[in-house]
Amino acid sequence: MKGILTTIIISLMTVYTFCLEINNGWHIIDGQKFFIKGIGYETHTRPGQVPWEYQFNPELIRLDLQHIKDAGFNTIRTWGALSEEELQLVQESSLKILFGIWIDPHGDYGDPTFIYNTFDHVTDVLTYSKNFSCIIGYLIMNEPLVEDVYNGGPENLITLWQGIINIIQQKHPGIPVSVSNTTVGDYIRSDLFQIGAYNLYIYNPVLISNIHGYAGFCEYLKQNRSMDMPFIVTEFGLSVSPGPFSEEYGYGGNTLTQQTVGDLFMYRSMIDGGAQGGCVFQYHDGWWKGGDAYTHDNSPEEWFGLIEFDSNPGSDEGAPRPVWNAFAEYNRAIITEPRNQQIYVADIPIELFLMPEVDSLAVSVGETALFVTSNLPEYYTAKIDYLSADSLQDLVLDFRFYNQQHVLLKSESISLLLSKETIVLPSLDLSVIPTDLTSTSQIHIIAKIASHSPFTIDNNRLDYAYFPHIGFAPGEARSTTINLQDGSWSFTDAFSVEANARVVTVGAGFSIRYGEFSRRIYDQKIIFRGDWANAIASKDLIPSNSDSPEIPNHFQLLQNYPNPFNTGTTISYALPVSQRVTITIHNLLGQTIATLVDKPTAAGYHNVHWDAGENPGGIYFVKLQTDTSSLSNKMVLLK
Repeated sequence: MKGILTTIIISLMTVYTFCLEINNGWHIIDGQKFFIKGIGYETHTRPGQVPWEYQFNPELIRLDLQHIKDAGFNTIRTWGALSEEELQLVQESSLKILFGIWIDPHGDYGDPTFIYNTFDHVTDVLTYSKNFSCIIGYLIMNEPLVEDVYNGGPENLITLWQGIINIIQQKHPGIPVSVSNTTVGDYIRSDLFQIGAYNLYIYNPVLISNIHGYAGFCEYLKQNRSMDMPFIVTEFGLSVSPGPFSEEYGYGGNTLTQQTVGDLFMYRSMIDGGAQGGCVFQYHDGWWKGGDAYTHDNSPEEWFGLIEFDSNPGSDEGAPRPVWNAFAEYNRAIITEPRNQQIYVADIPIELFLMPEVDSLAVSVGETALFVTSNLPEYYTAKIDYLSADSLQDLVLDFRFYNQQHVLLKSESISLLLSKETIVLPSLDLSVIPTDLTSTSQIHIIAKIASHSPFTIDNNRLDYAYFPHIGFAPGEARSTTINLQDGSWSFTDAFSVEANARVVTVGAGFSIRYGEFSRRIYDQKIIFRGDWANAIASKDLIPSNSDSPEIPNHFQLLQNYPNPFNTGTTISYALPVSQRVTITIHNLLGQTIATLVDKPTAAGYHNVHWDAGENPGGIYFVKLQTDTSSLSNKMVLLK
């Protein structure tokens, strides 16, 4: 945790002394911050091979690891545990490893046999892995789904994780432990772990693709789940499986250009979101994933590799796709400060992680040089004092990195906002009714926006979405037009909730702009069906008194859903106190055509359904009347 050092010093055959600390949200190696430039790697899954049939080819592994180093990567990430002889080759390569120990996420976490076999497997692996200083983290599970957690029991899973962590800490003290989570499991508490590890893809779910954006969702996870620990994106990438192709990024069917541009966009965006590293998925294609290891079929899972084997059949080495060379260039100089979408006050920080061949740096805005330096170390920090008469200045900083012969090695632009004082951004506040899924088939969202000059809202557009956390289903995205009045605006809509949804997230977001500067403004709410997840949910998501019935704090009539509608629609309302309620339907002439409720009603959230029956299509009004309040909404019946 912040301000607390976790230290390990290991001597391996008296050759190399390695010091690892986790401090202030970073891996610190030999006293220096370490940015993870990682890549997923499997040792024996080339064409014709499957991971569960062990084959050891030291020459080929050495060739791979050298190839990985030459492209500027400094870390490999694995899923199943490497053998002792494989780990020895990683140690010799000087690469670091996020070491996977595969524990079945679909297992029965409370079954004594499953628990015994898990602890026995972890203990066997640690008998040799504890001797290797190349390990900078253990990943003990990959992508647990909500149904896995629910069926196996949240309490059982927490106990299982704690048992595994205890074994690792006893045998390999000081090495951080985590699980590779996803957006599906972003409700899971992170206080058990020492690394925030998440597999994040640009195309799924709607929270990333439509609401936060990739950088924004990374920022959310860093600030809410990984504040005092390294935040690592343990998988990201794009599959180039054969068609159908689309202009949008997808699970499969991406072009080689989309893979190159999209992979680097995710790499840059995770840094902008505050990540301390990432691991691209993955080194080479995995032909085994579609079921036949000898055939490269169209399954997207088989085509994520930066290295492919199709162009040179029979070659164990494989051939690089264009994205490989793009990573090799990008890895030469990682800019962690400044970051895109960020606002800096007074001066601009510089933080760089550089390859040895980088000697000098020039930073400019347009044709104006701001900063020049040479003889750069591999880790470098500085500040740029930018003088401007404007109190607020949008800047696009152009970074150019050169070798000693002044050959350009890499260039990159960062867009930011520089202010002379702290500024207030436009705000988005999202609320949800009800805040428990137990007795509802739909949820209403209420979005409130306050926008202040000098920012504009791109296209006056609000994106909002519903994510059900069911498998890897992406969820539903919608949008609407923002109509600000006196700098504020509110909006309500509703989503249907699946009966088997045990946790859902609703989110909303819009983009603001000032000149060349843009930033995503977002908010999201995670709600559960009852208290089943209390043992495993992040503490900020658990109501302070989950046994108390939910009582709204003010009187509300929510927009009917769906609207427009055909035949039937549901009307939801909230009462802060018990009182008599009358709900009536009126046509454009003001005539009452239906009375839906006319009775004393308890405080809380309520729904009532209106079946329009034989009423003609058109505009209708629903009116809610109590002893103290009266509200109405417009509805549109389509026929």
